[in-house]
Amino acid sequence: MRASALAEIGGFPTESVTEDFHLSLRLREFGHETIYLNEPLTAGLSPEGVKEYVTQRSRWCLGLMQIARGSSGPFSRNKLSILQRLGLLQSFLGWTSSNAYRLLAIWAPPLYLLFGVRMMTANVEQLAALFLPAFVWECAMLSWLSAGRSLPILTDVVGWLGASAILKATFFGLVGLRISGLRSPPRVGIERVVSSSGR
Repeated sequence: MRASALAEIGGFPTESVTEDFHLSLRLREFGHETIYLNEPLTAGLSPEGVKEYVTQRSRWCLGLMQIARGSSGPFSRNKLSILQRLGLLQSFLGWTSSNAYRLLAIWAPPLYLLFGVRMMTANVEQLAALFLPAFVWECAMLSWLSAGRSLPILTDVVGWLGASAILKATFFGLVGLRISGLRSPPRVGIERVVSSSGR
């Protein structure tokens, strides 16, 4: 990154905990091009368990909500293109609606058993006709995009476990409150990772 471009946008943005993504947006707002470099320069530690995974996802969600409500958001007056605004909006809806749906799916059976509240009315054939094509398509796409490393049912279970924490991050990010304990895993230089792996 050129120092002149960083100076032009006023330095590193600090309004979001996902400063790397926010920095890319700010550079695009000022007409700079950002590109994907298919070359490892640093390495980060992956989450070691479900708790760490949920913390990471909550941090990403919080960062996007902070961006969405700020000057780089999809509805703000800025120089982002229509496609960039649509991408931000899609991410916003993905974080909010998918996790709200997961919580609703968890609460649907007890609400029906205790209070007779029906979330939907469908017989088995209708449910299969609506659910199975979407589920098969999701499994096929996840398998293809992740080169077989994503397990759809396990992904959903972990998503359900993190839904309430992520919705909390959504709320806190949108109203501008702070959440403690959402730190990134430490990064190390790629030379150190390569040398420690014995290559």
